[in-house]
Amino acid sequence: MAEFARGFRLTLPDGTELDGAQFPNGMVVTCDREAGLRTAAISLGNLLDGADDVSVQWAPTTEEV
Repeated sequence: MAEFARGFRLTLPDGTELDGAQFPNGMVVTCDREAGLRTAAISLGNLLDGADDVSVQWAPTTEEV
């Protein structure tokens, strides 16, 4: 079965929420719903390096039947 991107939401300390996706190779992108594409990084760790009080909420995983 092919791997797909996994969605997540970042909540920044000021309450801003960014939608994001992590690809099977570990690369991540985030997007502000109003401003458009925001950031790309080689990993979630790199994206969050030095960031304090950022919460990550992962999208639920589903299984096909």
